[in-house]
Amino acid sequence: MAMFLMVVCLVILSVFVLYRWRLGVVLVFIWLFIGDMIRKIIPGQPPEIMLIGDTLLFLTYLSFFAMIVIKNKKLWKPPFISTLLLLLAFILINVLNPNSPGLVFGIIGIRSYLWYVPLLFLGYYMFASEDKLLKFCRILVYTTIPLFTFAIIQYIFYDSNFVIFRPFEIGHQIHSFGWIETGAVKRITALWGEAQRYATFSMFLFFLGMATYSASKKNKILLLSTIYAFLGVVISSSRVTFILSIVGFIMFSLLTSIINMRKLSFLFIARLIKVSLLVSLVITIGLLTIYKFFGGVGLFQISAFHFALEERIPWFLQEFSNIFSELNCWGYGTGTASQGLQYIQVGREWGAAYRFFESGISKILFELGILGFIFFYLLWGHLLYRIRKELKILNSSSLRNIGVSVYIFLILVLIRFSFIHHEILGETTTLVTLWFFIGVMFNLKNLESMRH
Repeated sequence: MAMFLMVVCLVILSVFVLYRWRLGVVLVFIWLFIGDMIRKIIPGQPPEIMLIGDTLLFLTYLSFFAMIVIKNKKLWKPPFISTLLLLLAFILINVLNPNSPGLVFGIIGIRSYLWYVPLLFLGYYMFASEDKLLKFCRILVYTTIPLFTFAIIQYIFYDSNFVIFRPFEIGHQIHSFGWIETGAVKRITALWGEAQRYATFSMFLFFLGMATYSASKKNKILLLSTIYAFLGVVISSSRVTFILSIVGFIMFSLLTSIINMRKLSFLFIARLIKVSLLVSLVITIGLLTIYKFFGGVGLFQISAFHFALEERIPWFLQEFSNIFSELNCWGYGTGTASQGLQYIQVGREWGAAYRFFESGISKILFELGILGFIFFYLLWGHLLYRIRKELKILNSSSLRNIGVSVYIFLILVLIRFSFIHHEILGETTTLVTLWFFIGVMFNLKNLESMRH
């Protein structure tokens, strides 16, 4: 009965989405928050629930591109279109890779590589004014308050039988390290089924909150929401995201200062030193506070530096050397090391016969081979170069700060993907947020011109 009602609601919403594609975008973001919760409360936690989000996304794409055709609008051409089309063509061809055990692998691979790319265009056309963009960003950052509140409740009732407070049945529930006195650290997921989703989204909202606060006339709720975003990273138990958030905070503080003071002068150097000292003080106080009040939650994160040096780096180097033993130009086929294979019988058989990899570099080399590796990083390098050029021509500090937050988030996601866990560029929450806001980023100069 519940499934029937869900289908009926989806059909009704489809009519509105096909009429107004912007409503579809809003619904896609809402689904990011409630999709995992709905899946968790359904017996068996069926992964097919994820298809509802994909259906919403498909209808939004259909509505948007139909609007472009009907109104005879000229579609925006991304400045990195050449490298994007190059990777797209290679992936589509590589779906038919003879080394792949089946077409279903390629379909899964296309979903993680290409399915969310059209959000680039939706983000570009989404906002008609700077005020509407800032309002959307503020509302998004405000969500950290209910997210963090639920996370705290989850932390308290973690060992209860309430399914809504548990990770997915197939997910990891704790971090366990023998060299930590507590022995185990809870993985807090908030509304999501996996802690990493909560941590990564909180990291993005942390950067976006800092960017939006500068244009919010000292909005205290926004400041509180930004703080909660960082605390969400802390309580999630994601060691790497915690470290990347600190790195991102430093990058944001320095980049915004450098961009705002374009001319090299004594005043510029003095301000840069002042910002550096202030950032160092804030980080020191923050780390001591976390260590003091979060106990076992924060301890493992501060100790993660030791873990990275002692275990993660040798692990990556060993994995990287192993991949070269079976390296070829075309790889083993798109999707052969992507998420979702645990739900497919042939995927489990493949996993028993071949090694799976943690880092994105190893994954790309395994799936796409040398050629795909070159095309993949050529695209992201080209994209970062173009974003940097866009930031240089922006005069509005509020819009530029939003651009900087997207730029930093993209860099940190690529670092995590490449060297730590490739899953970050395989899950919906990160991919929707990333591609949508990349599109927003390239429309900032148009929004700025509307001010005059």
